[in-house]
Amino acid sequence: MPRKAQNTKEEMLQAAFEIVQKEGYQAVNIRSVAHALNCSTQPISWQFGTMDNFRKELAIYTLQRIMEDYMRRRPSPKNRFFTLCEAYIDMAFDMPNTMRFLCATNALGLPESYLMKAFEPTSTGCLRKEIAEMYGMNEEQSIRFVEFVAIYIHGFSTLIFNDCLKIEREAAYAKAFDDIKCFRESMMKA
Repeated sequence: MPRKAQNTKEEMLQAAFEIVQKEGYQAVNIRSVAHALNCSTQPISWQFGTMDNFRKELAIYTLQRIMEDYMRRRPSPKNRFFTLCEAYIDMAFDMPNTMRFLCATNALGLPESYLMKAFEPTSTGCLRKEIAEMYGMNEEQSIRFVEFVAIYIHGFSTLIFNDCLKIEREAAYAKAFDDIKCFRESMMKA
């Protein structure tokens, strides 16, 4: 079968995404993507310019794919925060190489302060209000709770996808949600 005259940007990113999934982010380079697409390196170099640009585009593409998967779960407004936590744990089990790519490489080239900006009140306003109403928290408590859960789930998942914590998926859900419940209860007593 003759090869296609041109590969689209989407096809290039999809090929790179599949390489990350199977072999890890260290295996992604212009040659490996060209090989996967059965094309020369020139169209990929032309499309992205530099490897840094390519990795950033791949990170954005990967995050979009992850969010599409999350949206397919159709979380109700009442439990979307915990559905997101569960999805993050699932990614640690199902997509460890992808998680390493996104977390360990800082593929988007974000400043170190970016993570903490995600927890600022202006970033989590709607979510914090839902949590506050669900658990009878004040604004300060809901800010603290969302920050704790985000950091906890990220750290917990990092231990899983880096094979530092050997745990079954159902046990991971149970532990995470039990720890979150304990934190919430101790915070409400304080």
